[in-house]
Amino acid sequence: MKRMSWTTLGIAGAAIAILAGCGSDDGAASDTGGAAGGGGSGTPTAIAWSPCPILTDGAGKEAECATVDVPLDWDHPEGTQIQVFVKRIPGTGTERRQVWLLTGGPGGSGAGLEEALAVPLQALSPSSDIYLVDHRGVGRSSRLGCPDQEVPGMDGIDPNEWAACLAHLDATLGPDLGHFNTTNAARDVGALIERTRAPGQEAHVYGVSYGTYWAQRYLQLFPDQPTSVTLDGLCQAGLCSLTTFDRWVDHVGRKFMGACGADAFCGDKLGADPLAAMGAFLDGIDEKKCEGITNLGVTRGLAKQLFAALVATLETRALVPALVYRGNRCAPSDVAAFEHLIGFLTAPPASSAANPDAYLYSQVLSFNVAISEMMELDPLPLAEAQSIQDQAFFWTGDVATEYALFDAWPRYARDAYVGKYAPTTVPMLMMNGTLDPQTPIEFADEIAPNYTQPHQTFVAFPDAPHALVMRTPTMDPPHTPCALSMFASFVADPEAPVDAACIAELMPLDFHGDPAMAGALLGAADLWEDGGKAQAPETGARADRAFDEVRRAFQRARQGAPFPR
Repeated sequence: MKRMSWTTLGIAGAAIAILAGCGSDDGAASDTGGAAGGGGSGTPTAIAWSPCPILTDGAGKEAECATVDVPLDWDHPEGTQIQVFVKRIPGTGTERRQVWLLTGGPGGSGAGLEEALAVPLQALSPSSDIYLVDHRGVGRSSRLGCPDQEVPGMDGIDPNEWAACLAHLDATLGPDLGHFNTTNAARDVGALIERTRAPGQEAHVYGVSYGTYWAQRYLQLFPDQPTSVTLDGLCQAGLCSLTTFDRWVDHVGRKFMGACGADAFCGDKLGADPLAAMGAFLDGIDEKKCEGITNLGVTRGLAKQLFAALVATLETRALVPALVYRGNRCAPSDVAAFEHLIGFLTAPPASSAANPDAYLYSQVLSFNVAISEMMELDPLPLAEAQSIQDQAFFWTGDVATEYALFDAWPRYARDAYVGKYAPTTVPMLMMNGTLDPQTPIEFADEIAPNYTQPHQTFVAFPDAPHALVMRTPTMDPPHTPCALSMFASFVADPEAPVDAACIAELMPLDFHGDPAMAGALLGAADLWEDGGKAQAPETGARADRAFDEVRRAFQRARQGAPFPR
């Protein structure tokens, strides 16, 4: 098994600790009462909940967890059963609503939304019972994996290991791999809501990124079941595609650099055409103009991956033009800043236990869904795609590897739901950032017009990145994300006009960068210039999560895995 250079005994040990700490699926009780509702055989028993921590790697017993038996194939509910993991964070009061949170990926687990969304949502909406689900094939839901090819704690598989991994999947699952698809996962959600919902109780469904694709499939199957649906970062088949993903990352990255050129501060540093400065930096890497940086192992490809990882996150995107500036200047302090950053990004997480979502994530499930049903039907010829990659400034993967994997993957047949929209009249809140590199605003421009019934509203967030409910802080303390407060208000009254006034209070696009972030990532007092003493790294859940996301995105890119969506 090939282990990446940054994998250490510390990270492997953390994996064992987290998995052991989960006990029996995070303390979950196993439900063996047969198939879940919505097509199962017989009458399902009540779900057996057990106390468990709100955070997968945390302490306490404030939440409830269970694993529920569902059919492997919902078209044959009497057949083989698999288990789906669900966590419930109970609300307070006598009149409680359900809020279901569907995470992105495909391949991500519900653990990725616990601290980032479930905890702050609980504070804003205390009467809500919040549910988190591990998508079938992920985490604690009959996870798909290749044990001999996976490295504990790293949520990607080395591209050279995929042939052996596919052989393992064929030997252990064969055609059953095709039942781990979006339609069956949507049926799982509908069945879970049916089994947990009290008579007359509201049920609100939220999806982020791939979770919006999952939620739309759920709406196709259960158009009248939910009270409301919220889509955060809109995704649909043919748009969210493995072979077009990096083209969109590059498109949005270029838009961001264009905004730098229009900004007085950033434009003064890089000139009116920051992309020209960026091109000079990348060419300089090839020509070894700054040997201090190239001696660190920085190649053109690694620099593109670095830029792509940084531009995706609100807290770190100002680093992109700053690194271009420092790279072209190539002073000893600039080389030291690059060395500090590369060391930070390739190190294990700072916490004693690594992000549990990294252990629960399934790249097998990710590729199974993405390759089988989400890619465009007529991809560009490989030579043309390779040319686009060569000319890009922001890029995470490698098109030759992606095309080879597409050809080798045992793709399941697309069903009648793929690429279609739900005929639903339930209230919907749809949100997208205009500088989102993972689900660009152009996706929303195509998807949102398909949902125009009363109380179905689309809101664009200027200059905002991906996953809005977690990344749109306002200027006034306590920096509650604008999209989160909007979402909570929508859940409270889905038929009320959406109040988007907080958009006017969003933190403006800033290229100066936070000094604490400069200290943490560059070991410097300022993103751009020298002098002064570096501040102590910022601490707190939001900063730690943002930096961990960038580290994880960069490491996954180095493993040949696309960003989670």
